[in-house]
Amino acid sequence: MNRAIEAAVPLVLRMRLADWPTADRIAWQQALSQSTRRFGLDIVTPSGRGGEPPSTATTEIRQKAYGTFAAFLARHLGEVGPSVLPHVTPAILDAYVTDQESRGNRPVTIAKRIDNLQAFLRLIAPAQDFAFLRRPGGLPLSRVFSRKPRTVETRDTTEIIDRITALHAAAKAGECRYASGHPALRDAALLAILASRAPRIGEVTVMELGRHLVWRKDRWDMQVEVEDNKNDRYRRISLPDWVQPILSDYIQIARPAFGGHATPALWMSTRRGPCSLSSLSAIVTRWTTRWFGQGRGPHWLRKCLTTFVANEQPELLPDVAVMIDHGPTVALGHYNLAKSLVAGRRHNARIEHMTAEAEAAGLDYLDRHRPRRRPATWQDRYCQPAVAAPAATPAGTSAETSPPTPGDAS
Repeated sequence: MNRAIEAAVPLVLRMRLADWPTADRIAWQQALSQSTRRFGLDIVTPSGRGGEPPSTATTEIRQKAYGTFAAFLARHLGEVGPSVLPHVTPAILDAYVTDQESRGNRPVTIAKRIDNLQAFLRLIAPAQDFAFLRRPGGLPLSRVFSRKPRTVETRDTTEIIDRITALHAAAKAGECRYASGHPALRDAALLAILASRAPRIGEVTVMELGRHLVWRKDRWDMQVEVEDNKNDRYRRISLPDWVQPILSDYIQIARPAFGGHATPALWMSTRRGPCSLSSLSAIVTRWTTRWFGQGRGPHWLRKCLTTFVANEQPELLPDVAVMIDHGPTVALGHYNLAKSLVAGRRHNARIEHMTAEAEAAGLDYLDRHRPRRRPATWQDRYCQPAVAAPAATPAGTSAETSPPTPGDAS
């Protein structure tokens, strides 16, 4: 990269929609206003919210992929022009991948960004061919960018629940003195929902009282609207009994103190305004750091719940997959892994039982289970040639000088 250009252009890792090249921004807005489906993207129509089309998870991800690539071009070239299309070349893509790797992005992240960038470019320029983005050198992205899963240490969900209930009890007892313990009540309610039912943090952020959190008969229930779900599915989630008093205390005590009467937003901050996604994530990170010595994000609680069920009751994994909105492929992978764990435990338990039996009998394990000789069958007895045993020689004589027997020729 040109050092002068790098020094002159401020470091922007993702370009905002307002700063996009003019031609690309107009083409993208026209593509979103279409009333048909193109290339598998759920095209939306403008709503009455400021005349802007509502954002879906798919459009947001592809906008981010384009914004990241456009910001790289601005840093790399200095001037992008009215469109990025002339700069989408293999040489530029190689430099883009090198830049992403230098910033610590994993191969799977880079592959997803290129895939979403290709889908974005197909929408704004359907007449052009961008197939080389998905198959560089004739190979799929999954082979070019090897997927190396990260190992993450999870915690038992029951341990997390004990921590949350202890936090709620401490806030009720006045042990949390900051802001009269109201932030602790809010944090306990947030963590209770995330740990018990593991919704996505985006679904939790947009929750509104009376719409997403509803009082039915004598308990709180949660529901996720279609427009708030990553997979465009409506879900109704029943919250467990231990979560009910924690939610009630937050809604009745802490939320009004934060100015909750002025907005339907469920999660309120100490600044008397709705909490953002980043602030809710920071709450989870802060408490996991205090409890376990390492900060974890909201998605980590989804991993903990899935791992806990896979270890304790793998037959419930299909139900958990529906509850946390996992796709069939991910759910099947978790189920197969859980069954293999159960089979391994069953085999180890059998080996330990057999070893204990042998030790109780005073035998070594190998002696106790050594393969026995196969018993002789009638084929062994009658179908094998008989070998006559040599006759005993009288003492004082040898086989060469023994007297002839009767009937021998003299």
